[in-house]
Amino acid sequence: PSFRAGSPLTGWTYTTAGAITVQPGVQKIGSAGALAMTLVPPTTAQNGMVMTLIASTAQAHTVTLTTTKWNAGPTVTIATYAGVIGNSLTIYADAGAWWVLSSFGITLS
Repeated sequence: PSFRAGSPLTGWTYTTAGAITVQPGVQKIGSAGALAMTLVPPTTAQNGMVMTLIASTAQAHTVTLTTTKWNAGPTVTIATYAGVIGNSLTIYADAGAWWVLSSFGITLS
């Protein structure tokens, strides 16, 4: 990933597949092809943190949780972007898990 300086809430812009850095604010996912990203659970020290993952390219990116499930259901581990710039997933850290606050153009499975 590449880092963009600016606001304290400006995070990474991912241009290659791999792990997402757990940090508050907005992080962009974008490249000429769909990226397969992974996300570890937050620590309890990160309780209350909000992170938004937004597509900066029109690709069907995926974000897969490595060891936990999204709060959307007992087997939900993958967030798939619909392939439109601006598709986004906003998540909240609580008790070592990610809770989906909102999603736009995202399918959880």
